[in-house]
Amino acid sequence: MSDNKIDSKVEQLKGSTEEVIGKVTGDQKVKTEGSIDKVTGKVKEIVDNIEETVEGITSKVKESMSRNKEDK
Repeated sequence: MSDNKIDSKVEQLKGSTEEVIGKVTGDQKVKTEGSIDKVTGKVKEIVDNIEETVEGITSKVKESMSRNKEDK
């Protein structure tokens, strides 16, 4: 797991914790901030997954192009 994924999971956990605290205490601001942190962490996780996928695809394309050059 990359550092970015860990950071995004920590942010999601922090957001979930704030959300619960806001619900329990009746503090709408804390609940909303928690929701925002949770969503922000999830978005960061999705972006990191996309980056990893693009890197994998790029690597495979480069390998394929290299093999094609060697075959010719």
